[in-house]
Amino acid sequence: MSAMMGQQISLDKGRIVETNFDKYPLIKMAGAPTDIAIEFVKSNNNPTGLGEPSMPPILPAVANAIFSASGDRIRELPMIKHGYSWA
Repeated sequence: MSAMMGQQISLDKGRIVETNFDKYPLIKMAGAPTDIAIEFVKSNNNPTGLGEPSMPPILPAVANAIFSASGDRIRELPMIKHGYSWA
């Protein structure tokens, strides 16, 4: 969610501007949505991390949901640059 809404890497003369986490904002509890439903599906697959598998599909899923609801096609992250926020 941090990557989707506010994180980005900026370059200045070929160098990365965000040199530490104080310049690379991570989402805090106060900035996160209040309604999140998470379900873990039992399967016969070998166990993996439970947070990492959601990263690849969540960004396009939210972008497609915004497109379905508003017609606004987002093709660049973070979404905050396009005027979107959690509230």
